[in-house]
Amino acid sequence: MTDRPTTAAAETSAADTGPLSAGQVKALKVAIVVMGALIVIGILVIIGRIFYLAGKPKPGDTSRAVAMPVAAARLALPAGASVRHIALDGGRLAVHYEGPTGAGIKLIDLATGSEVSHIRVEPAVPAR
Repeated sequence: MTDRPTTAAAETSAADTGPLSAGQVKALKVAIVVMGALIVIGILVIIGRIFYLAGKPKPGDTSRAVAMPVAAARLALPAGASVRHIALDGGRLAVHYEGPTGAGIKLIDLATGSEVSHIRVEPAVPAR
């Protein structure tokens, strides 16, 4: 009445082989190993790229550039002027000073010791 085999030998042979043949199981194992290796290689590539980009300076970024200091440099300020603030940015030095004739900012290139720019700071004239 039933279509199932009733012998123990038929049940054990079906249980031994399972739904996949021996060749299919071997191919599945190879595929799992290859995909696992690809995942590990991909993660290593991503980590390597992060370190590469973190260590690479950005275009126009001079903050990491080390300028060779000039042995001796002179900065000519107006008579009676005093330095109020100094700021360093990459290879340039900004000197803010105040004197009897007014305030100003001088930019000096540290590699050459020469003055790059001079900005006079003048008070704004109030609008009437």
